Amino acid sequence: LRFSNRSSLASGSQSSLSTSLTLPAKLKSGTYYIGVYIDDLNQVSEVSELNNIKYNAITVSASPDLSMEYSRTSKGSYKSGATMFIYTRERNIGGATAGAHEVKCYLSTNSSITKSDTYLGKAAVGSLAVNSMSSKTIMVKMPSKSAGVYYVGCVSDIDNKVSESSKSNNTLFNKIT
Repeated sequence: LRFSNRSSLASGSQSSLSTSLTLPAKLKSGTYYIGVYIDDLNQVSEVSELNNIKYNAITVSASPDLSMEYSRTSKGSYKSGATMFIYTRERNIGGATAGAHEVKCYLSTNSSITKSDTYLGKAAVGSLAVNSMSSKTIMVKMPSKSAGVYYVGCVSDIDNKVSESSKSNNTLFNKIT
């Protein structure tokens, strides 16, 4: 993961090195070993090569990461009271199973979808294993609104029932009139 070069080290002396490592986001839960290997190319003649390796065990607790991959409406234009079908697909791209949660859809005047926007409907999602996906169709009625451009946005787990490694990929939207 990292390496460092030292030009020399006097007999009886010591040298310290500190570094930080970023573990891969999709690393599964388990025990892993972080090791240090000194003089791995055997460039220094030593009395013993047996003390050139040190390692420590670390425990990794992976997290799920719900990603909204697809969110579309059945048409691009709606009148108040019309039936709208919203098609969604989400995937767990994290390293652990995601628990049960909901996909909720909102109508907004802008592309920043929040709970304060007009709630349209939801779909329940059971647990999602690593790399599993869930596709849902949500049928809603278009609320009474003035004519104009709106955004239909769907959010995975907006109620934060699943502890995820990232929430930045939980929302998708599309424009309607």
